[in-house]
Amino acid sequence: MSHSGRKSVKKLVIKTLENYSVTEITAEELKRIILANGYTLICFESNEKPQGAVFNLMRKAGVLEKAKFLDFFTCAYEERHFAFLKKDVSENRYFYGLCNILGSIIVGNEYGEGPDNVIYAGEFAHRLAKIAQGGILYNQFALFPKRSIAAVAVFVLSVSVLAGKILSQIPEKAAFSLLSSENAVSALAPETPEISEESGIMQNAAEAFAYSGEILSVTEEKTEETALQADENSENAENGEKEENAVQTDTPEKAQTVYYATKSGKKYHVEGCSYIEGKETVIVTEKDIKSGKYTPCSRCIV
Repeated sequence: MSHSGRKSVKKLVIKTLENYSVTEITAEELKRIILANGYTLICFESNEKPQGAVFNLMRKAGVLEKAKFLDFFTCAYEERHFAFLKKDVSENRYFYGLCNILGSIIVGNEYGEGPDNVIYAGEFAHRLAKIAQGGILYNQFALFPKRSIAAVAVFVLSVSVLAGKILSQIPEKAAFSLLSSENAVSALAPETPEISEESGIMQNAAEAFAYSGEILSVTEEKTEETALQADENSENAENGEKEENAVQTDTPEKAQTVYYATKSGKKYHVEGCSYIEGKETVIVTEKDIKSGKYTPCSRCIV
């Protein structure tokens, strides 16, 4: 058989599968196509009794000799078409017999009677059996290479587009997570003043640290001086007032300053600061300030 003949048989196999909408090549599918072509399928045994109906049909059709040596063959009798298949053989041989019978029918319908029909039918059967054993991927690429390549190209393109969309969303998610983290920090320290260009509060970390140290040193000096004056006034007090009401200073500039902080805050403020207005506060002691538990407010303590 020529190379072009093999290619034509391959095309004929594909054409047959498409025409009969075959999705899986099984014995039942092959029988369905054989019957659809007007053939009566007759399965016989090697020891068929001479008085049996199949034996009588074979005798009348003149194929008794073929039945002795062949496992499968076709014939025409009284304007009817018959396909004979020996059934007491292996499963693979039985399946291949169906493939060969179908090949004989399709090749005869396509090319008419010819000396090479037996060879073409065998090639047809071989390709059918190979497709049945090959699996879906093999069959798709073996029978429909152009269609399969196009399908793979579409799949790869779809995956690329999907991957691009996923990658494009990653920066947005990262920014959202960063923003959420900043909001969480702000929620934990609501009393921290916001620094903006409009309010004119521009202070770096070094300035804040130096300013805090200055406040602490001045506060310590005033506290010690006030404590000495308070002791002296309490000794000379004649009206019996409480010690905290008798504490006085020589000048208003040396009066002790009382600092306040919110219960959850970390900064101390003077009375009237907008950051503690309307909030429940506690008095910040000298010990708290010295220990660094609280730091000065950058708005009300200047």
